[in-house]
Amino acid sequence: MWNKGTPNHEIAMFNKQFEKKISDAKGSITRAISCCKEENTDLDDMHALITKAKSLEQKLAPFQQLKDAWLDKLSNSTLLSPDERMQLASLAFETKTAHEDIARQMIELDGLIVTIVEKNATNTATI
Repeated sequence: MWNKGTPNHEIAMFNKQFEKKISDAKGSITRAISCCKEENTDLDDMHALITKAKSLEQKLAPFQQLKDAWLDKLSNSTLLSPDERMQLASLAFETKTAHEDIARQMIELDGLIVTIVEKNATNTATI
């Protein structure tokens, strides 16, 4: 593999973070879909879940493009030129922003799922 501290090692570490974030986001979307399938989830809650899940899913496409850009840099095993370092710095900023946005949306979606599951459990218990 690459030596720790080298540009390629850094990019490989970012790629692992991308894979984890994409996997986590897809897990949140899957949980939202499962929650919608519960028979006691009302239509308003389903609509809220679907809206939030779609919003998160739409964020994943540009995030995947960022990941691909990192992989493009990863394939270049030579030392980075000053221009490439600037591109990498810009990419790092975009990545940080995208990570934060996706994390925020995942927290919102997971929070909504918990609220609806608790509401459904209460509704089931009162029946």
